[in-house]
Amino acid sequence: MNNSYGEEGTVKLTTRYTVMLMNGNSFAIEIRDEDTVGDAMQAIHAVGGFTTDTQQLFAQHRPEPLNENSLMMDEMGQEREICLMIRKIPVFWKVYGKELSIDGGTGTLRRESGFDACLATASAVVETENVGYFEMEINTTRTWGMLVGALRPGVDCETFVDRNDAFLLSISSGKLHGRGKYGELQVDQSHIKKGDRVGILIDLRSSAGESGSVRFFVNGKEHGTGYRGLWDDANSKQCIGSMHCVKGPLVMGVQVTNSKGDIAALLPFAEPPAGVEL
Repeated sequence: MNNSYGEEGTVKLTTRYTVMLMNGNSFAIEIRDEDTVGDAMQAIHAVGGFTTDTQQLFAQHRPEPLNENSLMMDEMGQEREICLMIRKIPVFWKVYGKELSIDGGTGTLRRESGFDACLATASAVVETENVGYFEMEINTTRTWGMLVGALRPGVDCETFVDRNDAFLLSISSGKLHGRGKYGELQVDQSHIKKGDRVGILIDLRSSAGESGSVRFFVNGKEHGTGYRGLWDDANSKQCIGSMHCVKGPLVMGVQVTNSKGDIAALLPFAEPPAGVEL
């Protein structure tokens, strides 16, 4: 137990707790005697980076989680090790062009000025042999030049996306753009409008020698064929090679040109559509 001093010189007692992660790693936090479990969760966020909505805290040898509103000293007693279980980690807009901004409360991507192309990418990277599902709600009617899909991590967010190395869907036309597909028509070209939820499934798992895939969904229904298996660009005017396939790592992203104001909200805990297994 340590001593710290408040603004008026009063002694405040603090206790050091070790936060144990499921992977065996750990870190320490300092908690005052008057702090609640909720305060401890804030401290874990500050030190470990885990947001409070993903945390579930346990004491050793107790199956029920700690009560967020109770005092830490009451919940923990003499125990000094906190077991931290992480719920599903939320996805958020992580990297974006300088003309874009994020509403931290709603996760909405915004643009106040400018017409130059710029990009935004999500926080979660899908590595080889992994799968990820992402979903965003379209918040604008000005969707010309708006492309969503899978990009390379570390892409330059201040310019047009390199379509030779991306797997994209045009929001305004419903056509595919990227990696040998330049304005390719899809079976389903239903109009995507403001308020629709657009899902992107990036699947880099190998199964029976098949390549990865990038598939699109609108309001839970699969939209077109997406990018699957192997394909060529023999019918493209911008031939860049012979055969193409989906390979990782990839990150979900969006290209913006004409959109202003609220553009798209990234849903932090999107669930895959029925019948899609992650």
